[in-house]
Amino acid sequence: MVPFVELLGNRLMSFHVLSLAMIGLAAIHYSYHYQGSKSIYLMKRLPNRWDLWRRCFTLPVVLALASEAAAVVMRVFCFAIYMMITPEEALIPGQWIW
Repeated sequence: MVPFVELLGNRLMSFHVLSLAMIGLAAIHYSYHYQGSKSIYLMKRLPNRWDLWRRCFTLPVVLALASEAAAVVMRVFCFAIYMMITPEEALIPGQWIW
């Protein structure tokens, strides 16, 4: 029987790509303040100097963390199914090595 790590391969790579795409989303959120009414000047004058960064990076960071958490949950779920379905005679010791 093929070990779990080889069977899974790079099938969860889309979760990691989505996490990396959040860097672009953060850049878009930040560059939005430079367009139109140039609200960047107002954002920099706010009493809380971290308000601009909070507005630009909260959603991308939350989505990146959610994507990585979904990848971990999916890996655990697939491993559980693999262990339940695979006969014990076909299992190789040390399956949980990533």
